[in-house]
Amino acid sequence: MTLVSTVTLSTETFQFEWTNIPQTGKDLLIVASARINTTGPTEAEVKPNGVQTNLSWRGLRGTGSAVASSNNTNYSNMSYAQIIPGTEATSNTFGNFQIYIPNYTSSAAKSMSFDGVGENNATAAQQGITAWLWNNTAAITSLAVLCAAGNMVVNSSASLYIIS
Repeated sequence: MTLVSTVTLSTETFQFEWTNIPQTGKDLLIVASARINTTGPTEAEVKPNGVQTNLSWRGLRGTGSAVASSNNTNYSNMSYAQIIPGTEATSNTFGNFQIYIPNYTSSAAKSMSFDGVGENNATAAQQGITAWLWNNTAAITSLAVLCAAGNMVVNSSASLYIIS
């Protein structure tokens, strides 16, 4: 596993982004810790190569008191597991998630798996797992992870790794 880079926010923004991803590995792994500046929780979305088209997903989510599942075969963005906590969560507490992308340089469609938890010292804490499919044959050369609502706060961070 080789660290490509870690992005730690010094100002509030809606995304982490990596460009010119080396094409030397087999898989990608993103490990992140984030919180948003509005009432949440909100979803983390993935934008490979600057696009959010040809996506489908299936996910499971728990809230601390309920569970739900959902899927979508023609969705404009990759989101479901609500895991980035906001101002409703315990003060200064960040959610954590990871995204695994096997075979990111292949000429086949790309599967992606997501798991995360929106930490909160209360009964309403979000947990989720989601399987995504990006039906595109291009190698992933750039990648953005963004929040569906609000901006991520200062000190939110994400690391991108290449796995050989």
